[in-house]
Amino acid sequence: MSINSPPAASAARNTRRPAVGSVVGSFVPSCIPSIIIMMAIGLTFAMLGGCNSPGAGAGEGASVGSRDRSALRNGMQSFERGEYDAAHRAWLEPAERGKAEAQYLVGLMHDEGRGVMVDHTQAVQWYTKAAEQGHAAAQNNLGLLHFRGEGTARDHEQASAWYARAARQGHAGAQCNLGLMYLFGQALPQDTKEAKRWFERSAEQENAGAQFILGWIHQGGFEGGLAAEMAGGVKENQKQAMKWHRKAAEQGLPRAQYALGRMYDRGEGASIDHDEAAKWYGRAAAQGSVGAQASLGLLYLNGEGVETDATQAARWFRTAAVRGSAVAQNNLGLLYLRGQGVGKDAQEAARWMESSAAQGFATAQHRLAGMYEHGLGVERDEVTACMWYSVAAAHGHERSRAQRDLLATRMTEAQLAEATTRAGAWTATQELLTQNSATQESATAESAMRLTNVPEGSEAGAAND
Repeated sequence: MSINSPPAASAARNTRRPAVGSVVGSFVPSCIPSIIIMMAIGLTFAMLGGCNSPGAGAGEGASVGSRDRSALRNGMQSFERGEYDAAHRAWLEPAERGKAEAQYLVGLMHDEGRGVMVDHTQAVQWYTKAAEQGHAAAQNNLGLLHFRGEGTARDHEQASAWYARAARQGHAGAQCNLGLMYLFGQALPQDTKEAKRWFERSAEQENAGAQFILGWIHQGGFEGGLAAEMAGGVKENQKQAMKWHRKAAEQGLPRAQYALGRMYDRGEGASIDHDEAAKWYGRAAAQGSVGAQASLGLLYLNGEGVETDATQAARWFRTAAVRGSAVAQNNLGLLYLRGQGVGKDAQEAARWMESSAAQGFATAQHRLAGMYEHGLGVERDEVTACMWYSVAAAHGHERSRAQRDLLATRMTEAQLAEATTRAGAWTATQELLTQNSATQESATAESAMRLTNVPEGSEAGAAND
């Protein structure tokens, strides 16, 4: 038997820290799917780890007198100490006197719930005051709230207009966001060349989110034509992908660290280098990348780039498995089945295989079927075994097809009918869930109300039996 390698998912909201005076057999490797950006069209602006960073220059806001500079400085000192109430009080007075930087900072406090309750309506009001004075970071953040429909009506045209104003001032986050609007034709004509231009401008300012997007696109991650427009062919594009992923990875973006590790693991854009793969997987895994955690577990299991250590492999598989990685669940189940890095426990193996199979992972479905067929960790049940073989076969698992046909020779017609009915019902239920999920994801991308799970990779294969 062998094991699979996993996806990584999940993105957390960027914490925008204000800065006074500026705007503030083998496991199969996983890939980066197209949904990573389509889902990102919502909070990707804030969550890619750079697209909504506030560090781009305050723009043309009103000049700040000595009294207001002192208030801004005192507020920042309080903020740095975690005294958010005091920071809010210090900034509120100059904000009420019309100082753009203070208005932006007060808006940011309401946006993030620092020193005050989260209040997006107040955030919109304060951002608008600063944005109308030309404050680039306020313009960008105001665009994000319009895009997401928080504190104001959802309005992609307003969002793109504010992004454009900030982008023209050189705000790297707004340039990235505007690129996404062009990429997907959100309130603007879809224009992949214009999208690329804005991504590159943002990336040249060391915006990690834009750098990651460029790397992803060079890997062929967008089917809308942008990847095809990049000259140099596949080999050259892989080198460019590695260049941009490295830039973002070195800034600490876990998605980029995982992507860079995958490229070294697969020999894409460079020769295979498991030492480098382990290094970048390790950095991403420490920041919670599920794909990196499962991939690092595989390196430990196989002794590639690290010393062979089944205990460490089990640790990383478990870390990813409890967060829902179907590949890691399958792999952890195999370790329990073998007693490798963990105590041998067929019942625990079956539990993890059930979890993975329930997510539609064909390799786990095949193995779970075998466990039911032979009574390994579960009560022997040929009908359930036949059902799981049938489900896996429907997913293209040829060994399951052959095993199901062999098992069918020992079953009664009634048993076969029951297995077929259960397999059909399971498949129909999963298709319905998939359709609902796709509808929700589409709505998420369209309304930008929420981004809870940006996959960094997809389950790309299974371990050999």
